[in-house]
Amino acid sequence: MTNSLEKILKGLFNEEEIADVHFSIGKKSKNFFAHRVILASSSPVFKNLFFGGDWKEIALSLGQTQIKLPQFESSAFSLVLEYIYLRRMSKSIGSNNVFEILAICSEYQIEDLLDRCFAWLSKHLNPETCIKILESSLQHRRENLSQQTLNYIEKNSKQLFTTERCFDFLNENTVKKMLTSDNLECTEMDLYRRAVEYGRWCCNNFYQEETIPNLQNFLQDILPLIRFNLLSQDELETIRKEGIADISSVLIDAENESGKCRRMKKSKEQIKVLLIAADEDKSFREDVRGTLKEYGIKSISTMTGTKSTPKITKLCNYDVIFLYSNNYFRDPVLLGNRLANFVEQGGNLIVCAYPALLNKNTRENLKGRLVSEGFLPIQKNKSILSKQVKLGRIVSRSSPILRGVKNFDCGEKSYHIATTLTDNSSAVALYTDGTTFIAEKCLKAGFGKVVVLNFFPHSSSIDSKFWKKNTDGGKIMANSIEYVVND
Repeated sequence: MTNSLEKILKGLFNEEEIADVHFSIGKKSKNFFAHRVILASSSPVFKNLFFGGDWKEIALSLGQTQIKLPQFESSAFSLVLEYIYLRRMSKSIGSNNVFEILAICSEYQIEDLLDRCFAWLSKHLNPETCIKILESSLQHRRENLSQQTLNYIEKNSKQLFTTERCFDFLNENTVKKMLTSDNLECTEMDLYRRAVEYGRWCCNNFYQEETIPNLQNFLQDILPLIRFNLLSQDELETIRKEGIADISSVLIDAENESGKCRRMKKSKEQIKVLLIAADEDKSFREDVRGTLKEYGIKSISTMTGTKSTPKITKLCNYDVIFLYSNNYFRDPVLLGNRLANFVEQGGNLIVCAYPALLNKNTRENLKGRLVSEGFLPIQKNKSILSKQVKLGRIVSRSSPILRGVKNFDCGEKSYHIATTLTDNSSAVALYTDGTTFIAEKCLKAGFGKVVVLNFFPHSSSIDSKFWKKNTDGGKIMANSIEYVVND
């Protein structure tokens, strides 16, 4: 802006004598004076208001010659007007005014000042403002800032969501966005408490009586996002007595010695599987995934274990983790620790032994608590066996894992490991060379099930020397998944 033009506009700013628009702002009705053409140059809303029809007739029909905006703070409105006229503000954007300036810019679509506000917010995330920043960035479709803010909330969720009434004043979409995250580090009980508080706030905000039906109405799309199956029996009993959340899908068996919650039986199509594959070849991963789908397991998510290690909150969103390696895990110790936590919380795990359970000091091999604390039914072993083997002696004929299984050929490469069962473990079936083919572990009451399949899961569709696709390898994999969930 040239000095002469800036001087002219500075002289026009809030100048009453030749102004053709009069604003009355805030509860105290502070007066501001402006010029339609200057406002219209910065705002399509003002342009349409002032030049989309006969402004004089509109003003007369309203019985007034001024625009009253009691919802805005006069100090923030003054800064917005100053920016429109001078492209600068005498006071900087700060935590005391940024959200009010955003509200005005949003109302009148002043995009360049909106951008400045969001740029400031991206550099000033903190526990007091982050949830409000998430809401604003979602409303204005600032995707990069939304993701940046959600990451911050996830890392600080333990602190944020133990704070009472932190969901108050939010819109429902913001609450749902946070609750659908797999990476929150707070407890589900904290989330449930904040959700119920939000329902009470909604009742009050919409002048509804705080009754259970009204709470349920406001929370009908929010409470299903709480992962009730991760709560203890005592917590579930507390929630049941309150009568707000429908936890009928989480059964509490008072006579069960474990005192744990358990899910209702699921069909193959309903079982949610996370395939963790330390395998960078997409065609190999898709071969395993395709085999499972062929045998009725439809809900399968895949993640590459070489690139990231899932947090426990993500793992607990699935009924079963199906894990194998064909490359290095990003962090085999951290993965082993988190899988142990998952099993302790009732999650189910299936591991393909080769090469994940080889006893070698490489990142191809699982480590951490899952191995060191005896969660697996077979010990890690250094010996790789590749002589062609087939399904041999069936040890447990009644096992659901072998339902409908008639034969299995491990292929010419037949990668498997020499096996020794760990304490409280049992073999389901052996190979023709006498090594264990399928084994399961009897863990503490309330823990999930762990099954090891001692073979490499890629089929002859990938390499003719891998397990033969015309035998029952796919059925064994799918049966194992259904077994750990339902039996």
